[in-house]
Amino acid sequence: MKPGTQNTQPQYPCRLFCLLAQKSHPHGQYVLLRKDIYEYKTHQAVYPFNCYEFTLKDRINRRDILFADVNWAELDQRQRLVFTKNDGCLYVDELQQTRLSPRLIANLNDQHPQSIRTPEWATTWDEHVG
Repeated sequence: MKPGTQNTQPQYPCRLFCLLAQKSHPHGQYVLLRKDIYEYKTHQAVYPFNCYEFTLKDRINRRDILFADVNWAELDQRQRLVFTKNDGCLYVDELQQTRLSPRLIANLNDQHPQSIRTPEWATTWDEHVG
């Protein structure tokens, strides 16, 4: 780099944020925002690490609630906030109070995938189908 010039390249590691989704509560008070976070480790490649960051915007009280350790969140068909944390549990909040009061609805820690044998018919590709 020439003396007196500035480097415009980002310093590594760095984080890039991209807003992927927003979903409004039908009553208009809340908006659930989901950001996708990509982390760059070198100037040559993006490592395959990305995660989500969820924020609940309370429009009436003019505050944002950032969820710590939440890896999935959604407003379900009953307009409740449903989310999972890194603890293997599923939580729900009715969004009826001024502060969040989530309650545990499922603990999935005792569930583990089972190995099953592939059926014989699914082990070959039939070239004449399609």
